[in-house]
Amino acid sequence: MMEKLFDAARGLPPFGAWKVVAFRFGDGIPIGDQEFKKLLGIRVGLYSNRAEVGAKVCSAPAYQSRPVTDKEFFRQLGISLESIGIKTNHADTIVVKCEGNGWAPPQSLLVTLPEGGLLMLWDGVFLVLKKTRY
Repeated sequence: MMEKLFDAARGLPPFGAWKVVAFRFGDGIPIGDQEFKKLLGIRVGLYSNRAEVGAKVCSAPAYQSRPVTDKEFFRQLGISLESIGIKTNHADTIVVKCEGNGWAPPQSLLVTLPEGGLLMLWDGVFLVLKKTRY
């Protein structure tokens, strides 16, 4: 029974295999957006025992789920939810932490999208993730 529950939990967002299909900036497109285009198509794996972004691997990630309002989001990041394409005044977020593994950045923010995708804050840009199969 416990194994069935664990398997079911592993199938819920953010867990699973993802692919970077686009990217978003909070306040317009900065000069040098070309460097972010190389991130398109990169695979992202989020699992209970590891997290992967391209070749970067965290062997012991910690996930913390937290709903935020637009006001809280703005206070934390200095941008609104609407500026990254979320048209509601609240969103579900998940902080992914990985300390001591050389995984940079040591913390990332995931924002769930209404259509089932994710936004992942990575090196100052929001990567748009779409669920995939490896």
